[in-house]
Amino acid sequence: ESFIIELDLYVRPVAIVGFGLGGLVAAAMANNNPRLVAAAILVESSPLAPADAYRFFPLQTAAFSSVVEAARALASPILDAPEEKSSGRERNLKYMCTRAVLSSTTTDRRDGGVREPSLTRWKMDHGFYSNHTAESFWDDIKHLQCHLSLVYGEYSSYVDTSDAKSIVSAAGLAKSARAYRVLDATRRLIEDDPKYFLDVILTALSHADDDMLIANNEPRRPESLGLP
Repeated sequence: ESFIIELDLYVRPVAIVGFGLGGLVAAAMANNNPRLVAAAILVESSPLAPADAYRFFPLQTAAFSSVVEAARALASPILDAPEEKSSGRERNLKYMCTRAVLSSTTTDRRDGGVREPSLTRWKMDHGFYSNHTAESFWDDIKHLQCHLSLVYGEYSSYVDTSDAKSIVSAAGLAKSARAYRVLDATRRLIEDDPKYFLDVILTALSHADDDMLIANNEPRRPESLGLP
């Protein structure tokens, strides 16, 4: 809401595309602001996904005193998980954590000329933790009044065809509800087939074109739209 107000995006209805946890945010935003959101596109986001899909892994806010300590954490058997495979690609939790270590920040602090040990930290804000549940997600989907699209990979571990049908059917109040499957893709479908993924998103957005127009120069202000 703050982002939309800061950039004056409320002057016409918007479309929100949310990936994973972002899909839950998109549905909640659309449900809380029906005059503001013309379309909610949920990518690899489902109330039927595993429970930990609604919150970040604890390791994402971990802090290590050294690279060696981080390496020991990555070598732990707890990070071993079944791999997702598609078109020769492999995705697992250890791979994700390795990528996180490579993108982490290292800070060196000096106090009185004495160098303290470096701290390797994940780039994660604790404020992004979510208390949403599958039940609240279902409730948002059932009350959506905008266009709803669900996009998922053919080999996704979070969404399958049966789940997609259930979600589309639950959106009984939506102006339209559709599901799109990205062929030969895992839940990392943006990386697996970026061109086809973009085509799917543009197709989903096209259904809300008319709803993102303002009729008769209707005045729109944050307070009249229920924004803080």
